[in-house]
Amino acid sequence: MLMAGVSKRLRVMAVIDEAHKLCGDESVTALIKEARKYGLGVILSSQETRDFHKSVFANTGTLVGLALEEEDAGVMSKYMGLTDKTEQTRAKEMLLYQANGQALIRSQHFLPYSQVQILSFEDRRSRHDQDGEA
Repeated sequence: MLMAGVSKRLRVMAVIDEAHKLCGDESVTALIKEARKYGLGVILSSQETRDFHKSVFANTGTLVGLALEEEDAGVMSKYMGLTDKTEQTRAKEMLLYQANGQALIRSQHFLPYSQVQILSFEDRRSRHDQDGEA
């Protein structure tokens, strides 16, 4: 990516599951800080928000939080860009008690955040089949 130079368009998307195995490495934090400039999108997934350095949150365009435990819900609500303590508490409560498949999303399109229901592939397919028959 460095050799290809700076780019305003997305060239490559990297998905890193179990990111806690890499997030302690300073090179990953540096990558997150520089990736967008070179057209690299990065999706990091982990069970605990504590796995991520604060620089990762500062350089993230979209945050997706599924149901979280107390400490992780606090971390996620802190980094959602909410300045009002009441809103932070509300977001934390939502993260703590979300149903299966619900997510709290913060991005430029969902400000300050939005709670959405994520459908499984099977559920989407079932809905599609039902819509096609109607």
